[in-house]
Amino acid sequence: MLLEEASTPDQQQAAAGKSLTRKIREARYALALEQRWPKTKILEGYLNIAFFGNNAYGIGAAAQRYFGRSVDQLTLGQSALLAGLVQGPSQYDPLRHPQAATARRNEVLARMRQLGHITAGQETVTRSQPLGLRPVLPPAAADPCLSSPAPFFCDYVRQILLSDKALGATRAERDHLLLEGGLTVKTSFDPAVQRAAQQAVDSTVEKTNRAAATEAIVKPGTGQALAMAVSRDYGTAPGQTTVALPTQPAFGPGSTFKVFTLAAAVAQGLPLSTSYFAPACYVPTTFTIGSNSGGSPSDARPRSPRRPGRPSASPGPHRAARCSTLPWPTPSPASWKAC
Repeated sequence: MLLEEASTPDQQQAAAGKSLTRKIREARYALALEQRWPKTKILEGYLNIAFFGNNAYGIGAAAQRYFGRSVDQLTLGQSALLAGLVQGPSQYDPLRHPQAATARRNEVLARMRQLGHITAGQETVTRSQPLGLRPVLPPAAADPCLSSPAPFFCDYVRQILLSDKALGATRAERDHLLLEGGLTVKTSFDPAVQRAAQQAVDSTVEKTNRAAATEAIVKPGTGQALAMAVSRDYGTAPGQTTVALPTQPAFGPGSTFKVFTLAAAVAQGLPLSTSYFAPACYVPTTFTIGSNSGGSPSDARPRSPRRPGRPSASPGPHRAARCSTLPWPTPSPASWKAC
């Protein structure tokens, strides 16, 4: 509960720590609660928020998830199963590990008999009964990344985890561990950088434009991803997407390389006034990228140079500061096709 209530990294660290100070503080909290509430009310409050596995939080949700009924309709055996489940929701998951769940239920029944809550006859009869599971699938949950301030970054991290076989041999196992394994995932995400990146793409390209502006911010020298922004809303509705476009190999860095080329030229001592004679524009014989009007990769198709006979611009000087081919020899005019 302390960890769930923690709102800052320092509070989370203090809540999850194993120091003597933390243990003493927890003991003081427990004594304070016992002075205010009876043990039955404390237990009720805990069971109403505890995790029972399979996306069931609280005893009511667990009763519906595993048995398709409300708490007041549970049998002795079903109640004992849920009581034992809170100790290890994954270890005693009745849907995945029914034998372990049965053994755990029987332990609870034995303890109940020892404490005088049930008779030996009730224990014997209930132990011989099956678990009585009638699982009810929960309603389809919305994509948790929808509520994230950086949904594309969220999905990017999620896909990395789901592809990591260290978290499970199959995709289903990794998905189960990610959703219910209690993992703590730490990233290099920076909210301030994310807000700036999102503002930049939103001010550049409208959400309704066929073209999408993207931004991926990486910390120099480390490769750590700080932010990821797309000019589209995250979702499945028309005009939205759930694809982290900045991570897709089909989309190259484009003109981003120009600044590095320019920096390399300056580093080699070339003045900004340097000029090269080159054609005004170059159109390859065949290439397959989307049109400048905003086509997507699915729109890609071979394109040809303009028809013969169309006037072409004569080669002219181009300043080094605007030329993206400075570090390499300039191709001869014979290898270029005029526009």
